[in-house]
Amino acid sequence: MTNSLQIFNYNGAKVRTVIQDGQAWFVAKDVCDVLGLKNSRKAVSELYDNEKDVTISYTPGGKQEMTIVNEPGLYKLIFKSRKPEAKKFQDWVFYDVLPDINKHGMYLSDKLMEQLIDKPAVFREVCANYIESKYPSSDKTSLMVLGYSVRLSQSLFVVKEAANILRKFGLDTGEYKLWRMLRDDGFACRHNDRRHNIPTQKGLDENIIATAFTGKTPLTMMTVNGLQYYAQKLVKRDFPLLAG
Repeated sequence: MTNSLQIFNYNGAKVRTVIQDGQAWFVAKDVCDVLGLKNSRKAVSELYDNEKDVTISYTPGGKQEMTIVNEPGLYKLIFKSRKPEAKKFQDWVFYDVLPDINKHGMYLSDKLMEQLIDKPAVFREVCANYIESKYPSSDKTSLMVLGYSVRLSQSLFVVKEAANILRKFGLDTGEYKLWRMLRDDGFACRHNDRRHNIPTQKGLDENIIATAFTGKTPLTMMTVNGLQYYAQKLVKRDFPLLAG
């Protein structure tokens, strides 16, 4: 796909971006150079297919293919960096670059405006991006998780699904680990009977988990607020430099 590059300057280093399907994408080599990731090809190869792509740009030297990454891919590359510069780069992207690229969290072309009117899923996408740009924080991961859940148009998630969402953003957890944290934090009951893993009053009061019913069977579900809570907690545990 051919896209026009927009070039930003970060402490003398160029960071090239493109708008593709209404979303901001970043040239992977530029990002890796800033973050000190010497093997950019290896770093990008570890991303999911939907987090990377190839764009074509025409330069004075001719046609050039460049690997690009979207915002989730960018966040994962930032998490890989051990440079103290990573947090400053993260803040620069969040507070300077994205607001300049996006209006209300997304580049609004005429085509996209038509999609907003005709397609509810696109409208949810815009709302999600607006959330991510409207409420800045030193830990953007919880807002990424919130935006992702808005895109899914869900308010409750089974714990396995919640763990998969957290893992999607580079956080080290799984279904059993997340259940253990819920119990250790006092949000889910710890019993050897039918009460095991049901929400505690604390879990309900703090809107971390909730009970849904499939027929007459109660099912413990993670709320969007719970997803944000554990995203913040896991970032502080696994990436203290980025958590601030």
